[in-house]
Amino acid sequence: MPFLEVVGTYLKRGLSWATLVATATAAVLGLILVQKQIEAEDNSHRIAAQSKKISTLTADNNSLQDDVEARDKEIDRLKAKLSRVQSSLPAAVDTTEEHAVRATRILELAAEGDAINLNSVDPVLDAGSTDKWSSDAVYYNDRALKFGYGVNYLRLPAETAPSFAACSRSTPYASADSLEPHLLTAANSCLRLASGRFASIQVAAYTEATVKLNVTVWE
Repeated sequence: MPFLEVVGTYLKRGLSWATLVATATAAVLGLILVQKQIEAEDNSHRIAAQSKKISTLTADNNSLQDDVEARDKEIDRLKAKLSRVQSSLPAAVDTTEEHAVRATRILELAAEGDAINLNSVDPVLDAGSTDKWSSDAVYYNDRALKFGYGVNYLRLPAETAPSFAACSRSTPYASADSLEPHLLTAANSCLRLASGRFASIQVAAYTEATVKLNVTVWE
């Protein structure tokens, strides 16, 4: 119904302009309040959705932080394991060279005692089951290290640490039937075995009764 007709109808009913204005104002205010209520509900829904999203992102972030912490712990564990492995090698052996280490051992031999096999990967290099005269054997006797047949010896320059590259590229090697312990106290010895492998032996300590060896053998 047109606005003027509505006004005329109300006036015919005897309503004053003041009443008409008050009624219209109340209607307009009612509409405004309804609109505001709708907007408030929409805002409430948006806030709830954003809060939920924030909660989800926070949970995801916490999960990622847990993963990072777990990985950091695993890295620390692997670093510690690598450190223990490296610490078991003779101090002067080059562990950064690209080559495969077949065996590295710290062993003590008794005079007139067991021989070891430099080709072995046994924890004690077959001590107790190696014949003293077999190829690539080592034993302690008469205050000297004795070698089985086929072992050749080379002393590297003092500033050169033993590594597969240094030992395999150096010359000249000489037959090594027997070496006095003091000749091997420096970490600069290379052995070329009858098997074709290369090794390094360093005497860490010795007496007439025993000798302590740091042994590294490369593939």
